[in-house]
Amino acid sequence: WPYNRHEILLRLSLILNGLRPEDPAATEEDFPCEINAQSSRFDKIIFNAAHKVIRRNLSQTPPMVQIAKMVGTNTKRLSETFRRVCDMTVYQYIIEVKMGVAEQLLRDTELDIRYISADLGYSTQANFSTAFKSKFGTSPRSFRNSPPNPVEPEPARSGRPRKKQTLRSTELGTVA
Repeated sequence: WPYNRHEILLRLSLILNGLRPEDPAATEEDFPCEINAQSSRFDKIIFNAAHKVIRRNLSQTPPMVQIAKMVGTNTKRLSETFRRVCDMTVYQYIIEVKMGVAEQLLRDTELDIRYISADLGYSTQANFSTAFKSKFGTSPRSFRNSPPNPVEPEPARSGRPRKKQTLRSTELGTVA
C-alpha cells in the first residue's frame, strides 16, 4: 500500500466526527506554542484536530479521553502527540489556549470578567483570576486597566510558548 493505513483510518474517523482534516488548518499564530517542525504528518493531523475540539469547547472542555475519541485515537497517543508537537501536556495546552483567549478578550472587549471566566469554563471568577495571575503576573482587572502595551506572559513551566501570545480576533469558542 502506498498509503499509511493508520492515517487513512484517522482521517475517516475525523470526517465521521465532523472534523475534516482538510479544513483550513489553524495557522501557527493560533497555537500557544512553537510547533516542532520535525513532527510527523500523522502527529500534525491529530494535533490540529485536537486543537479544533479544544477551541470549540472552551467553556466545557471535554476530558482527555473524550478529546482522544473525537480525534480518532487513544489518550496515550494523544499525550505523546502533544509532547512531540509542542512539548506540552494536553492539560497545559488547554490552559495556554484559554489564557490566550482571556488576554484577547480583556484587551479588546469590555465583557465583564465574570462572563469571560464562565465562557472559558472556570467554575468561579477566583479560579480564573488565579490562573490568569499565574500566567501573566497580574490580575485580570489590573491587566485590563493597564496601558495598551500588553504584559509579557510568564514562561510556561514546560513547552515552548510564543514570546507574545495573541490570538486573532475570533468568536469565542470557534476555530479560526
